[in-house]
Amino acid sequence: MRPIGKLAIALFVKDEVHDIAGWIAWHSALGVEKFYIYDDYSTDGTYQVIKSI
Repeated sequence: MRPIGKLAIALFVKDEVHDIAGWIAWHSALGVEKFYIYDDYSTDGTYQVIKSI
């Protein structure tokens, strides 16, 4: 079987602080190597969680 190339994913979020870390961890475990996450002016700390990861 031929190996699949690098995998990237794009996501738009707003106020997802309770789910974003788990979502990133899950998709990373599945093989996603690059994340493009666009935050829509969250006010609950989502941006800070994304930055820390």
